[in-house]
Amino acid sequence: MTSPSIPLAPSVAVRPGDRSRAIIVAIGLSMLAAGLYLAVGTQASGTDEFIPLAAALLRGDLAVEARSWVELVPVGSVWYVPFPPVPALFYLPVVAVMGDRPWNEELAAGVMPAILGGVAVGLAYLLLRKRDVAEGPALWITGGFALTTLWWVAGTSGTHHMAQVSAVVFLLGALWFALDRHRPILAGLLFSLAVGSRLPVGASLPLFIYLYRGQTWRFLLGAVPVAALIGLYNLARFGSVTDFGYARIPSTAAANGLVTGEPWFSDGLESPTYITRGLTAALWSWPTIDLTQTPFIRPSLQSDSLLIAAPFLAWAAVARGRLAVAVGLSALLVILVDLMHGSVGFAQFGYRFILDATPLLLVLLGLAMPRRAPIPFRIAVLVGAIVTGYAFWAVSVDFLA
Repeated sequence: MTSPSIPLAPSVAVRPGDRSRAIIVAIGLSMLAAGLYLAVGTQASGTDEFIPLAAALLRGDLAVEARSWVELVPVGSVWYVPFPPVPALFYLPVVAVMGDRPWNEELAAGVMPAILGGVAVGLAYLLLRKRDVAEGPALWITGGFALTTLWWVAGTSGTHHMAQVSAVVFLLGALWFALDRHRPILAGLLFSLAVGSRLPVGASLPLFIYLYRGQTWRFLLGAVPVAALIGLYNLARFGSVTDFGYARIPSTAAANGLVTGEPWFSDGLESPTYITRGLTAALWSWPTIDLTQTPFIRPSLQSDSLLIAAPFLAWAAVARGRLAVAVGLSALLVILVDLMHGSVGFAQFGYRFILDATPLLLVLLGLAMPRRAPIPFRIAVLVGAIVTGYAFWAVSVDFLA
């Protein structure tokens, strides 16, 4: 017997005006992120891995061209991409039409994360409004989401950043249906695509099992096919359904010649011993001040505290109620997996791993302030946006000097 399809929080029909606003903010962020990519992100020329993977998949292959300067895994005479493959799906139509070096590969790689970042922003706003969050707080929450960590990740691009934005889009889609306990098969498909973009998102599975209690098998029916295909993808490359090849990445900085020999992986790829380091990166890493240089406040590209990069997220802790407990615990599980990773993300402003849990945190923010965004929250949104914008400027000064 299935549970009645009753939402755990108010749900309302999406209004036509909300759709228009969502489209406007989505296009706005896409253009902003793409413009910033042209100013900053193109310095990472030739570092994308999903476009070559899309080209390989279109020709019926799993191996990509050798690129010794990026994180690829050599097996005999061929090379494989050691990351979950779902983000490559977005490039399939581009590569099918324009070939494996469309417009200049880096421009295509930069534009796609910007577009997906815009889609994520539009989805976030619509999800909040669907949960009956008033227009004012929905816009403030969406603004904080759009102009902090997501803005940086969508605007600087790269393989890791594309994976983050892809996971956010799919997880938001899964939550769209799961919070109403509707369409469990489709929610399962979207969830598996999110996990197939960023593995730590898989730690939120208990939330979906809880939301779809009584019809869990339908959710799994949607999720299992993608998981099975990814397992077969790994099996064909490395002989194991769970081996993505990350531990096989070559590294000239390690004594054993592999990424696992780098100092931040001293206890393996994942370990509870890394939690303190992860928390320091997420909450207690600060820009440096050097009055002899311009800019004299210089953000670190290893990590910067979310307390200045995205302080509005702290209001997620204010949410109360049964749904808040379920979503909050799932967000903590996802964050814990990220904190236990040996690397803290690097190539970032702020702490980009927080994006794995951000769709869940947005739900909590909506529950915390359904009718009105308090003034301190608005200040926190503005601080995050200004600080992130400053970081873009500071980095561009270095890149363009």
